[in-house]
Amino acid sequence: MDKVMIFKRFERFWHWSQALLIFSLLLTGFEIHGSYQLFGFADATQLHTIAAFAMMVFVIGHVYMTTLGATLFSHIKPMVTGYDTVDEPSKKP
Repeated sequence: MDKVMIFKRFERFWHWSQALLIFSLLLTGFEIHGSYQLFGFADATQLHTIAAFAMMVFVIGHVYMTTLGATLFSHIKPMVTGYDTVDEPSKKP
């Protein structure tokens, strides 16, 4: 049985980055709440703020990719050159 790559490398990176951001937001959020102490309050709030802004960028990018294209830069070439290449569907015998 052959392995088939379902998701591209960029899509896997995108998924795991979001998973890491969610985990870091949970970790720092519980520390800010006072559930435990790992980083310290000041460092936890800074890390939480950075992770929150990064998550907003990822959410905006996700909305862009789901509504306009498969990748972030898929529409740049057609905007610059004025045309886009389209693959013809393969004909089955």
